[in-house]
Amino acid sequence: MPYLPESVGIKDGAEAGKTAVKWFVREIMELDAELAVVEGQLNQKYQEIPYAGNILKISGIGENTVSVILNSFVVMTKDMAFEEVVDFAAENNLECLEVAC
Repeated sequence: MPYLPESVGIKDGAEAGKTAVKWFVREIMELDAELAVVEGQLNQKYQEIPYAGNILKISGIGENTVSVILNSFVVMTKDMAFEEVVDFAAENNLECLEVAC
């Protein structure tokens, strides 16, 4: 079938494929730029959390882990009075979070 490489459908399909790939690359680049902005904002928020820097200094602990730890702490203590939260933190060796309450 030597005529296939000269077919209009194959040429159109190849062009459409190239156009689609270019569009996806542009979209990925735009999303990557947006992600960089959000990550920068998130990093700024981490700096506002008291003692979060101390937690991040622990080898193997990253920002995602800190988010999970702090979120879990908030969920576990959401119905407690402040004094109870401080006691809970002290009893569970969470001194680094105690002041953050």
